[in-house]
Amino acid sequence: MITHEKKYTLDVKENLLVDLKSENMGVKIIGWNEPKAELEIKIEANAASEQELDFDQIVQVELNEESNTLYIELTDPEEIKNFKSMVKLYIPHVSSVKAELENAGLFMENLQGDQVAETENGSIQFDHVNGTLKLSSENGVLKLNNCNGDAELETENGAMKLNYCEGNIKAQTENGVFKSSKCKGSLEHESENGTTRITGAEFSKAFITSENGGIFYEFNEIEAGQFNFQNQNGKLQLGIPDALPYKITACNQLGRFHIGLEGNYDQSSSDEGKTIEMIKGSGNVKIDLKNENGSINIMKPGTRSNNIKIDFSSVSKLLDKAMEHIPHEVDQDKIREKMEKAKIKLQNIKIPDIKLPDMDKINLKVEKALDDVGKELNDLKVEFSIDDIKEKAEEKISDIMGSVKDKFGNDELKQEEKSRVDERSRMKILELLQDGKITADEAERLIQAMEGRNG
Repeated sequence: MITHEKKYTLDVKENLLVDLKSENMGVKIIGWNEPKAELEIKIEANAASEQELDFDQIVQVELNEESNTLYIELTDPEEIKNFKSMVKLYIPHVSSVKAELENAGLFMENLQGDQVAETENGSIQFDHVNGTLKLSSENGVLKLNNCNGDAELETENGAMKLNYCEGNIKAQTENGVFKSSKCKGSLEHESENGTTRITGAEFSKAFITSENGGIFYEFNEIEAGQFNFQNQNGKLQLGIPDALPYKITACNQLGRFHIGLEGNYDQSSSDEGKTIEMIKGSGNVKIDLKNENGSINIMKPGTRSNNIKIDFSSVSKLLDKAMEHIPHEVDQDKIREKMEKAKIKLQNIKIPDIKLPDMDKINLKVEKALDDVGKELNDLKVEFSIDDIKEKAEEKISDIMGSVKDKFGNDELKQEEKSRVDERSRMKILELLQDGKITADEAERLIQAMEGRNG
């Protein structure tokens, strides 16, 4: 490799304006406390290219002292086909940048001022940049860490990630994921064809819309706020802490509701779908939700509502023990292969949401899953050629599968899963009562029967 290096140093003042254009060369801009700007360029070329590099052909630097504006334009060296560039620009901490990059990424750190940046086929990353931001990226990731100030952000065919940011944020994503963690201020986000996931949110106001993607929003404990969520073709899930004084109005056109909060709620139906209303405390955190084609899940933080997942590891241990009971006269390798296939079927088995979840229906799902395992074990029978050995093996397998089903039918559902089922059953009973499908006495008997079963 041949390395070409050059450094440009210019005396500048604070509140510097930088006008940057770059093609095929990424740029890293760092704020410092020196009253000067320093541009460092390093280009590494293939050793086969021994031609001396003319920096004047690829770097244009001009300082307008009167307006305190630094103009920089970078173009890739045509005489070098295969190269790697490293460009760093050090400028006063209080500076503003306007940047346009093509086929290159932009990184900024430790700056205060108004920043405008646009990239095509390149990422944007800002760390500890305070001030107004207007950023857009096409075919690249946009990431902000510890940035404070109002921001207008846009990505197309790329993800957007915000961590520990504060300000009035407007964000638009197309064909990309949006993630936000521990951010404050207000958020207006529009998503098309991508998931929206917001955790540890301390926004006082949020308006979030999504088309063809799920929305997950986890609240921190706040005292007041206004929130609106609208979604098409995807799940909408909120994480609500116990101390949040909420007033929730949720409307679902085609999907279902999953409510994991304590307390009662009012439910009504109209041409637009079903509506649920819930209130706790002062109700100063006002939350409106609307979904057209997907579930609405209102849960405690950290709750996964999409499936009940049961640990079948004890069944795998029973299958391992089963090998001890298989007659030694048969082919042990073939038996072991079948056992392994059966164990694979137990991995990550999920029990889908059930409209009327109760222990009996969950047990039916477990039974079906274990029947699938049983089919693999039953295939063992064809491996036996001696009738009496075959009969012994069938008897042992039947005993093993009976033990497995008894064990899971009675003991293996965790208390957390039972509690979740009971809560959903109560909610369904209340819904039937509100719709006039059962009487108050019938509702009371159903709840007593359920509690008696668990007792």
